[in-house]
Amino acid sequence: MTKRRKPGRGEQRERGRTRRERRRYLLIAAEGRNKTERLYIESLIKNQKVYAVHFTAGSETDAPQLVQSAIHARERMPDWSEGDAVFVLSDMDTEKYKKAKAEEAIRIADKSEIELLLSTPCFEIWYLLHFRYSTRQYSSSAEAVDELRKYVKDYQKNSDIAEMLKPLQAEAIARAKKAEKYHETAGRKRWERNSGTEVYHLVELLKMAEE
Repeated sequence: MTKRRKPGRGEQRERGRTRRERRRYLLIAAEGRNKTERLYIESLIKNQKVYAVHFTAGSETDAPQLVQSAIHARERMPDWSEGDAVFVLSDMDTEKYKKAKAEEAIRIADKSEIELLLSTPCFEIWYLLHFRYSTRQYSSSAEAVDELRKYVKDYQKNSDIAEMLKPLQAEAIARAKKAEKYHETAGRKRWERNSGTEVYHLVELLKMAEE
């Protein structure tokens, strides 16, 4: 029987270093129709060394499609292991058909151990929480964006305002949690929380990665 060659000390050290130094994977799926979420997250990850962040590629725009995209992307990641994480960011908008989509997406995400983060009606609610606490209901995403322009003049989709918002991040997290509690107390399901956002879960994770 052929005897296996015992690795030398240098090989053992090199292999050990490779295993120890691999950053945790953080896989993120966001709606493909704009780059707002990606630009914001890319700014947040500049100063952290815990996660190797990857974004799914695609043009999905509804929650179930985004979750499925994340599942497929995770399957293609090498040596996925405990400590790695997947987040999906999805806007609920205000259309009634989104309810069934949200229920389906939550069911798939929970079964697949994926963190699905909903914003109602849109991601800009997270931006607004940096400036004030409110549970105002919006009739559309465009209405929420118009509200944001009271604080960020000439704001447009794909605007990179992360650095401007960062000093207000702690207040935004606290307000998001307060709004979430308000909606929970009122008995509203996750996709009914207009206005509200779960983005703070990801922001908190990245904030801890900087410390």
